[in-house]
Amino acid sequence: MRNKIINHQSGGFSYGYFLLGIFFVVLFLLIGLFWYNQSRVVLGINLPNQKIGGTRVEKIDQKLDDYFELLGRRKVLVSGANRSFLTNLKDLGVIFSKEKTKKKLLSFGHQGSSIDQFALQIEFLFLTRKIDPVISIDEDKFRSLIKKNLPGTEIDSQDAMVKYNSINGDFEVVSSQVGQKVKIDVLLNNVRQIINQRLDGVGHLQLELKIIQPKIKVEDVIHLASQANKIIGGPITIVGGKEIFKIKRDLVAEWISFPVVDGQPQLSFDRKKIRSYLIKISSRINQAPINARVTFEDGKVKIFQLAHWGKEINIEKSISNLESGLSRQQRKIKLVIDPIKPLIADDQDIKKLGIESLLAVGESDFSGSPANRIHNIKIGVSKISGLLIKPNEEFSFDRTLGEINKKSGYLPELVIKNHRVVPELGGGLCQVSTTVFRAAVRAGLIITERQPHAFPVVYYNPQGFDATIYSHSPDLRFINNTPNYLLVQTKIEDHHLYVYFYGTNDQRRVEIIGPKVLKNTLKIRKEGKLIDNPQGILKTVLTEKVWRNGKIVYQKNFWSIYHSPLSFGE
Repeated sequence: MRNKIINHQSGGFSYGYFLLGIFFVVLFLLIGLFWYNQSRVVLGINLPNQKIGGTRVEKIDQKLDDYFELLGRRKVLVSGANRSFLTNLKDLGVIFSKEKTKKKLLSFGHQGSSIDQFALQIEFLFLTRKIDPVISIDEDKFRSLIKKNLPGTEIDSQDAMVKYNSINGDFEVVSSQVGQKVKIDVLLNNVRQIINQRLDGVGHLQLELKIIQPKIKVEDVIHLASQANKIIGGPITIVGGKEIFKIKRDLVAEWISFPVVDGQPQLSFDRKKIRSYLIKISSRINQAPINARVTFEDGKVKIFQLAHWGKEINIEKSISNLESGLSRQQRKIKLVIDPIKPLIADDQDIKKLGIESLLAVGESDFSGSPANRIHNIKIGVSKISGLLIKPNEEFSFDRTLGEINKKSGYLPELVIKNHRVVPELGGGLCQVSTTVFRAAVRAGLIITERQPHAFPVVYYNPQGFDATIYSHSPDLRFINNTPNYLLVQTKIEDHHLYVYFYGTNDQRRVEIIGPKVLKNTLKIRKEGKLIDNPQGILKTVLTEKVWRNGKIVYQKNFWSIYHSPLSFGE
C-alpha cells in the first residue's frame, strides 16, 4: 500500500513538470513572436492576393511597389449605359498610396500597450486579417478616359445665364441644363472589390451616375436681362472736360457682367474693361503741367514765364461714376478730372526743390552749320530747356528727346551712320548732347553712358569732349548725385549753345583734366608736306575728378578714338 502511494505521488510530480515545461516553451515561442514582429509587418496581416506579414520594414517599399505595379495592370471592363471598354486600373486613374498603405499595415499590432500589442499579434497569428490598400482616383484622368471611350456618359450641368447677342443687339437668357457625373465613392468601392478578386480574371466596373442640378435657373436671371437691356437701350455720352465721347451699344454691353455672389447672379460692371477704355481715351484729355520758366539773375533764380497747370483723368473715381450712372440708366456721364500742379509754380516751389545757384555751364560752337542743322538743334534745345531732374534720377537724353520723326518737326541733315555720312531726320542733335555732356561733367555728375563720334567733327572742338547719340542707341546718361533737383536751362547766342545746370551747391570741387591727346596720326608728312592720312586715328582722354572735404569721391576717364574722316567719305 505504501509503495502504491509513493508511485502515485511520483507520477503526479512528473506530470506537473511536463505541463510547466510546455508552458515555458509556449511562453518562449510567444515572446519570440513578439520580438520577431517588432520591426516587421505583423504575421497574419496580408493584402488581397499578396502575403506581406513578416516583411521587414526596410523591404516593405519594394514589396508594395511590385504589388501596385501588378494591380495597376489588372484588366477591368468599364460599362456605361449602352457601351463598354476594356482598360486597366492604372489607366483608369486609380492611385495606389504606398506611404498610407505602409502606415496602415504597420499600425496593426504595433499600437497601444505592450500587452495590447502582444494580444493582437497572437490573434492575427491564428486569425489572419486582409488589409485593403489605400487608393484614390485621379478624377481628371478618369473623366478624360470616360469622355473618350464613353462619350455622353458625363454631362456638365449648365446654369442659366444672360448673354449678349451682338447680331440682335440685346441681352438674352440662356436656359439651364441638368448634368450627370459618375459617383466616385461608388467607383472606389467597386475598385476595392476588384482588387480583392483573383488577379487572373477581368474585373467589371458598372458606372453609377448622379444627377447634377443647375444652381441658377431661368427665373433667377430673367430680370437681369431686362435690366441690362434698359442700360443699353439708348445712346450714352461720356464727357471729359471739353472732350465728348459717344459710346457704342456693343462696347457698353462688354462692360456689363453678371457675377454670382452668395449663390445668386447679379448685374455688375467689368472694371478692368472700363479702366482699359479710360486709359485709351486719356491721351485726348490728360495734359502734362508746364513748369514756370526761370532765369538766373543777380545770384537768384527768377520766374520769367508763368506755369501752366495740367489735368488728368482720375481713373478710379471715373469708373465709379460710370458704374453709378449706367446703373441709373443715365445717358450723359461725366468723368472726374484732377488738376495737376507743376513742380515749379512759384518762388516757394523753387526754394523747396533746392534750386539755389548755378552749378555748371556747358558750351559749344556750331558756327557754319547749315539751316536744317540749326533748325534741329533748336528743336532739341526746346526738349531739355526747363527740364527738372530728381535727386538720384538717371537722365537719358534719348528718353527726353522722344521720337525723332517728321511729326516732331525734325528736318533731314547729315549724320554718321553705317560708316557713312548720310542725310537723316534729326541731324545735328549731337550738338545738344555734347553740350549737355560738358555741363554734366563740369557739375561733377556721375556719367553712366557716353560715346564719342566716329571721326573728329569741327563743331565739337576740343575733340574728346563730345557725346554722340542716335535714336535708342547710343545714348547719353548721367545720374543727378546732388542733394536736390537739377534745373536745366539753355540759351543760343551767336551760334553758341549754352546749357546751364542749376541746383544746390554741396561744396564739391570739380577738376577736369584734358582732353589730352594720346595719339594723333590723322596727318602724315609726305615729301615735306602734311597730308591727310586715311588710316590715321586720334586718341584722347578726358578725366573728371570730384573732390569733397579734400578727398576724391568720384573719378572717371572718358576715352575717345576717332578715325580719319576720309574713311567715311568726307
